[in-house]
Amino acid sequence: MGQNAKSAVVSGGHRRITVSNWKPLNKGSLRGFLTLSLPNGLIIHNCRFLEVGERSWVGLPALCFQAADGSINYRPVLDYKTKSARRNFEQAALHAVERFLMLRGEL
Repeated sequence: MGQNAKSAVVSGGHRRITVSNWKPLNKGSLRGFLTLSLPNGLIIHNCRFLEVGERSWVGLPALCFQAADGSINYRPVLDYKTKSARRNFEQAALHAVERFLMLRGEL
């Protein structure tokens, strides 16, 4: 996304998630990277938009590391206190990203 491109905003009453800094990348299930701005002022850079078959989701930033056996693993940078908090955030973030991509004609 260019510097002058407008962000997409999804509202849920008083809550809004804004999507910006879209960088498309089609590699395996990865469709691109983006930034999420939350209504409380928190900005989360390097989120991933992923798709496998009919399923899509937004992945939060993670630290990549190589395990002793040589495999590549990821450790979350952010986490949720409850499963319902995770589910609510993931649904809102996915809705925001899908709307953003739809407005850009990329979905």
